[in-house]
Amino acid sequence: MGLKKTLICILTTFCWNVIVIGQNRQKHIEGYSSVWYESQMILRSQLDLVNISETQNNKYFRLWTDHQVIDLWENENNQMFGKITCWTQEVISPAGDTSKNIWFKSRKLGKSKLVSILEIIDSSRINYIPDQEFIKGWELGCDGITYLIEMANKNDYYFKAYWTPIAQDSLREAVIVQNFVDKVLILTNADKIWGKFVPTIPYDCYTNGMIVFCNN
Repeated sequence: MGLKKTLICILTTFCWNVIVIGQNRQKHIEGYSSVWYESQMILRSQLDLVNISETQNNKYFRLWTDHQVIDLWENENNQMFGKITCWTQEVISPAGDTSKNIWFKSRKLGKSKLVSILEIIDSSRINYIPDQEFIKGWELGCDGITYLIEMANKNDYYFKAYWTPIAQDSLREAVIVQNFVDKVLILTNADKIWGKFVPTIPYDCYTNGMIVFCNN
């Protein structure tokens, strides 16, 4: 076998092994969260975010709010990285109809912030809080905000949803989720970053849900 064919064979085998590693994760998406999962996968693609369930990274954590998403991951060399992404969608009519246009920007998170967020993940034990559907007493509504959490290690991928934790009458799990989200948003300067993002939005009107904002 010639050198060229040998290299092709080696590279093909390597690529196949890498694909298999990423796709072997067991997915844990239960109940109504499967609906959220499908919609977020569309948005994920529009925001150029990786598909966590298929990533080759050792670990991955992602927190969704209604207008920002925070990513932290550890690559195969045990190096940590992170970023925060802001996004919004163009509104094209007084009735609130939207176009397919999505405007977004991402910013890297510094190493000190990553360390602090990892400490909060560990201390809060957010990984062990089940999806809202499996928490007794967790109620759902039509307004408010739903926080979404994606997590992955080498073997498993989890997708969980939590509708408006502050509306859950001091439910223990709701308090943990809300405190976790609040701390992460403060650590990442999420409000300040959003404030800098808004002036860059090129649309006359835009939305991230039920409320429409206009620049005029």
